[in-house]
Amino acid sequence: MRGLALRALGALIALVATVALAGCASIPHSGVVHQGGALNQADVTTVEFFPSGPMIDASPEQILRGFVEAATGPQNDYAVARSFLTTDFQSKWDPNFSVIVDTGSREVVMSSATSATLTLAAVASLDSSGQYVSTTSPETRSQTYSFAQVQGQWRISAAPAGVVIDSGVFEQVYTTHPLYFFEQSFRYLVPDVRWFARGAATTTRVVKALLTGPASWLAQGGAVTSAFPASTALVASAVPIVKNVALVDLTAAASSADVTTILRMRQQLTASLQGVNDVTSVDIFSEGVLMSQGGSAYVDSALPVPVDGRPFVMSDKGTGFVDGETIATTAVSAAIPTGTQAITLAAGGRSAAILTPGGVALTRAAASPALLDVRPGLIAPALDIFGFTWSVPATAPTQLVAFGSDGRQYAVAVPWTTATSIRTLKMSHDGARLLVVVETTSGSGATATTAQSLVGASVVRAENSAPVRLGGTLTLARATGTVVDAAWVDSTTVISTASTGMGTAFVSSTVLTQVIGGKIQNQVGFTQGTPVSIAGANVPSQVRILLADGRLLTLRNSAVWLSTFAGVQVLATQQ
Repeated sequence: MRGLALRALGALIALVATVALAGCASIPHSGVVHQGGALNQADVTTVEFFPSGPMIDASPEQILRGFVEAATGPQNDYAVARSFLTTDFQSKWDPNFSVIVDTGSREVVMSSATSATLTLAAVASLDSSGQYVSTTSPETRSQTYSFAQVQGQWRISAAPAGVVIDSGVFEQVYTTHPLYFFEQSFRYLVPDVRWFARGAATTTRVVKALLTGPASWLAQGGAVTSAFPASTALVASAVPIVKNVALVDLTAAASSADVTTILRMRQQLTASLQGVNDVTSVDIFSEGVLMSQGGSAYVDSALPVPVDGRPFVMSDKGTGFVDGETIATTAVSAAIPTGTQAITLAAGGRSAAILTPGGVALTRAAASPALLDVRPGLIAPALDIFGFTWSVPATAPTQLVAFGSDGRQYAVAVPWTTATSIRTLKMSHDGARLLVVVETTSGSGATATTAQSLVGASVVRAENSAPVRLGGTLTLARATGTVVDAAWVDSTTVISTASTGMGTAFVSSTVLTQVIGGKIQNQVGFTQGTPVSIAGANVPSQVRILLADGRLLTLRNSAVWLSTFAGVQVLATQQ
């Protein structure tokens, strides 16, 4: 049977040469996995570059510049770029090791007849697994190249691994693909955005990166994990696609997986390969032996249920969802008392964590609020998908506590041990990542200064999903000015709003989004009033900003913030 399976797989792989690898179909299932994007991010028109090879009698500098420009052509494993290299070095150079994204302004200095230094200004970089890191400002970097003559023509005989690409064309050559891993209980998938060069090899790169595991800040403490057994790798150097089916042949380590683990492996592959080339299904093999074939892999069952796209508010017209000019009340609306200062609505909408003058409470439909935390100075609470209410005092950011649905209290260790205050506490829908705005004050009196940071942190939990501590952290870009609030736009994008001139007659506010693992983008600002809070839902168009005068703002056509509802006291976060 094993021999037959191996020969069958070999026959399928042999067909790859005759199967077109272009296309844009995505893996079908009953729902949709959304990566999301920046609020006013325009659709990027795909352009395929075909760079030129070496010119006859080109100088070493011309060869070097041509080689760097050839990074825009990843076709056939960077065949054009390799044509600038000596025969011996062609097989040694690894273009997939890293990517430096630069401003395009490059200086070449010949240090000798056979050696040159390339100096550039880097604005971002990718590692071999496609993880994107941006710089706060362009960073000067230098790279050394060596040259040798081959049949009277100059070629590069030594060069750093990886490629350099102009930021102006980066998104034409590279595109985002969220990889999906599991939070600790293996109930929900968590996206981890990566960047890969467009083309037929993208499927292989996605699978290899998936097998490598989640980003370090997510993996720390086991907060986010993979179903693939340790040391699992691809048997071959490529993942062939035959009749829209990705044939993923794994090493023997995968053969130890039980039925449940195989299902989870399929869920990760299915979600991660959505929209990649023409893949519509996945078959998993272990050294040629079929382990799992076709099917939807029940991806939806491992994704948080989308929240209501309408904003949930407490207003002078009532408490509930804004529906046009009216309020649509829900089962929990009547259970939220007058005077509530903040609301976090649970998934499904039948309960909410609220901040009242008496403290943080959990309220359920047709029940009185159950007071959980009576410490003074609490900020708006967070809820997670496992039913835990998170609470912390504004001036004691290290005293983070989570309460179970039974009222049991769990202290949560935090990494911001030097912070002096905390402003925002928002949980991702999958319960694996926490978004906070923390502040650190240095000095005292008139010379005191306060620095704000927008931080993403992974959540480490015990076997009962009770939070134990926060694991790895990632410092994110924030809006310019004094940050008022931040929120999740969708599963991969966060947004913050900040103001200058607070307390004066004229307040100017900025808005900034960042894809976690992706690009930073300033959004259009506003001057209509002082922002109080911000909330997202499922997609960028559902972001709302609450002003101090009770108006809700919505971004229209990526160009202007418009007031869409008035008389609001509280804008809720939907979990």
